[in-house]
Amino acid sequence: MIGKLDRRVTFIEPTISIGTSNEDKITGWTAIDTIPDVWASKMDSRGTTLVENDRVVYSQNTNWIIRHRDDLNVRMRLVDGNGNVYSILSIIETNGSRLKYQTITTNLLDNIYWS
Repeated sequence: MIGKLDRRVTFIEPTISIGTSNEDKITGWTAIDTIPDVWASKMDSRGTTLVENDRVVYSQNTNWIIRHRDDLNVRMRLVDGNGNVYSILSIIETNGSRLKYQTITTNLLDNIYWS
């Protein structure tokens, strides 16, 4: 499995501040503190276009397999080597890996890039 982890990805987390109405407000994104860059395997699913807020957007789910970590959550995002940003939909143990690998299901965020 390790030889199939052939892509470098980065995990980023929101920078949160308190808004005027005492709500959490995302003011930016930064790389996570603990080993933000890891090797992953990528498996794309079929993409589709849909209308969201009166705008045509592209939607594509992608599964990434990485070595197991305890510090990831679905509020974070994943960035591939090209700067494409993905929202994290789920983080699950890869079948039969016994905490060796995780499958992270993501959705490509249309027209959002990170550098």
